[in-house]
Amino acid sequence: MFKQFLSFALVASLLQALVIPVHADSQTGQTEKVKATIASTRAERAVTIEMRDGTKVKGYIREHLEESFTLIDRKTLQATTIAYGDVAKVHKELPTFAKVAIWTGAVYGILMATTLVMLAVAAAAE
Repeated sequence: MFKQFLSFALVASLLQALVIPVHADSQTGQTEKVKATIASTRAERAVTIEMRDGTKVKGYIREHLEESFTLIDRKTLQATTIAYGDVAKVHKELPTFAKVAIWTGAVYGILMATTLVMLAVAAAAE
């Protein structure tokens, strides 16, 4: 009985040793991905940061350092230093001119489609 327990404990400890480094590597990989996203984001770009604890922070990136970056809150304009390891996701927001361009294109497309349908109906009625 003791040999079975000892064998089970040995197998469990070996499995745990295999699982923990994989989890640590995935966190390191996620941290590196967040770091690369922040580094590729230009300063003063609006972003939404989703933290590992589930909270979301909206603001502007002021600067990025080796282990952290500075985020300016949109409403309070307070600077907050956030470690890359605390971030789950980074959502870059579209600039205002991009949003306006998308809406303008959508409205133009709808108007063109409506005009083409009206022309087709008028040609069919003749």
